[in-house]
Amino acid sequence: MVWVLNSCLFVRLVAEYFPDLRSHFNIFCEASLKKEQSKTMPTITFEGRTIECKSGENLRRVLLNAKLPLYNGIASAIHCRGMGTCGTCSLKIEGDVSEMTRIEKWRLGFPPHRIENGLRLACQCQVLGDLKLTKHDGMWGNGSPRTAKA
Repeated sequence: MVWVLNSCLFVRLVAEYFPDLRSHFNIFCEASLKKEQSKTMPTITFEGRTIECKSGENLRRVLLNAKLPLYNGIASAIHCRGMGTCGTCSLKIEGDVSEMTRIEKWRLGFPPHRIENGLRLACQCQVLGDLKLTKHDGMWGNGSPRTAKA
């Protein structure tokens, strides 16, 4: 956005010296600004709610800031605070997120988790697109899918 605004300021300065081209410069600036503004923020659907966030944000932080129930039971008090070592923020994620980190592969590679289950750790994921999330039962979120609270 900053680049577009700076480009438009430059174009407007140049247009002062070339009045015949002013309308072409204005069209360029309007089109550039509209294109930049049309970029939408990813949406996250979880527990019956839909929220938005910036692309690249950490999924755990987004869910906690929105006061969504990421952790089950006692795990809401005793977890690793986003370090990727406890595995209690595991979720089924449908949508575009970052690749698995080394820490995430390590943690999901031993009990009670299994990489084959297809769960991801919210603390290790950056949101890259729209997401649909499902939390599972159990302290580590690796049981059966949890039903959304009304």
